[in-house]
Amino acid sequence: MKYKVLTILLTTTLVSGAALAANNNSKSSIDFARAQARSNQIIAPVLETTRTAVAAHKAAVVPAAPANDFIGFADTIYAYPANYNGQSNFVLLNGYHGVARYLDKNSATIIQNDTNGFIFAENIIIVDMNENTRINSTYTQYYRIAKVNGLYELSSSLDQINWVTFKLDTENTSNDQLINNGFKQGYQLVTGVEYTSH
Repeated sequence: MKYKVLTILLTTTLVSGAALAANNNSKSSIDFARAQARSNQIIAPVLETTRTAVAAHKAAVVPAAPANDFIGFADTIYAYPANYNGQSNFVLLNGYHGVARYLDKNSATIIQNDTNGFIFAENIIIVDMNENTRINSTYTQYYRIAKVNGLYELSSSLDQINWVTFKLDTENTSNDQLINNGFKQGYQLVTGVEYTSH
């Protein structure tokens, strides 16, 4: 009985103390609750918008299955559109580590066509997928078909002085893919026919 009375007194004291504290802080508690509710009203739509944007971004960066060999070396982190900014004039040559290279189809032109060889040029734009698909730079790529020791040889150059030979459909690196695709696309643009080995 002694313990029961003590328990009741102790419980009553604790409840009374809690009630008193709550009463003393009732104004600040109500203010805090109102502020929190108001904050939730403002933040909730923002959070939802952010969640929607993140979901859309995740969906956008998952690349589709390659439609052609021009994105055979594309990595799986970025989606490289087949055309830059939806413009059919800019055709994807390759994408690697967040950088895409597009051929400007209007720039393809024949530089030389005589007994010394066939040379054509094309402009290529470099696009950084990390910077809102901004064009970083443009350069001119040259291709040459020349007969060397009785055999036709393919080579590429950035200045028409230093030529590097290459073989078609040998794609061991991203650069191999770039050269191969640039040659095939450019040759067809300037001649109207697909390239076939001599």
